[in-house]
Amino acid sequence: MGQADFQFTFIADLGFPDNCGFGRGNLTITSADGSTITAAINGSGCNTQPTPASSAIQNLAYEIQSGTGRFAGVNGTGNFVIDRITPNGVPGPTYVHLDGNIVFTH
Repeated sequence: MGQADFQFTFIADLGFPDNCGFGRGNLTITSADGSTITAAINGSGCNTQPTPASSAIQNLAYEIQSGTGRFAGVNGTGNFVIDRITPNGVPGPTYVHLDGNIVFTH
């Protein structure tokens, strides 16, 4: 079992009817040896937060753009879900779920 650090930036434009819009961002995964996987995050989604005291969920997709070190030459796609918990309107933890594939072409 290894260790990895995750860093992502995300921008959501939810100015459309029904609180829906487009989300985009970048994700970088860095393993303990410094190797990285970089992916683009895109997609349309809706803020499913029915009240200020519940979650705001964005369902998006990722596409791997590049890799370095032991991840050089990787590609892949999948789902990227962000669940931001806001109990009683106060920002709480954010959960990120990745589900898809990473293809090594070595």
